[in-house]
Amino acid sequence: MAVVQSETSYSGNKQPNSREDQAQATITDWFARLFIAPPKIELLEECRSLPVMTFLEEFGEELKATELTTMIADYFRNHSPEELNHLISQQYISLFDGALGPLSVPPYESYYRDENGRLFQAPYVEMLDVLTRLDVSVAASCKEPADHIALELAALAEAFRQHDQDAIRNMTSRLASWLPEMHAALGKVASHSLYTHLVELLIIYLSSFGRLFGNQDNIKH
Repeated sequence: MAVVQSETSYSGNKQPNSREDQAQATITDWFARLFIAPPKIELLEECRSLPVMTFLEEFGEELKATELTTMIADYFRNHSPEELNHLISQQYISLFDGALGPLSVPPYESYYRDENGRLFQAPYVEMLDVLTRLDVSVAASCKEPADHIALELAALAEAFRQHDQDAIRNMTSRLASWLPEMHAALGKVASHSLYTHLVELLIIYLSSFGRLFGNQDNIKH
């Protein structure tokens, strides 16, 4: 599923794409695809593949989070794609689509930044501006608001593809400001959920960019 799509071919005045930026875009897109909707069989088969298993092993070593990445890899490895489809879809619908009622965990930045937990607040408007700056839009097939976790990750991936350092810094800081609250909420209702582990890994991943940009104090994990 495409999460965001380019409005035009990119031809701005930013620096050329680097191999490292492309690698980070691929990683961030992988997370976005897992969070945009209950994953389809094709994505789950990919998650069980040798390249993804190798990526998780190396990713864990690089981030000093091998126990966490091993848990995630084992979750994918120890179930068939069909079993994963059932288990993860059940988790996704229960947690993010509201099936658990008051125990659901909203995947929207507005919920965590608004004192009353309202949606479609300032973060939603801000993210529309971010997407405009990057010259992308939410794909027509996606009905989620722009401050959904997957769309913010997709915007970060696009910033990497465009080698837009300001946008990368903005999006890492933005995600870091609310993902710890989402992780805490997940921990209260579904501490062993795959999504709880994925958000924890995301926070650690973002902290590596915090060190790069000198704002590591903004990221808690």
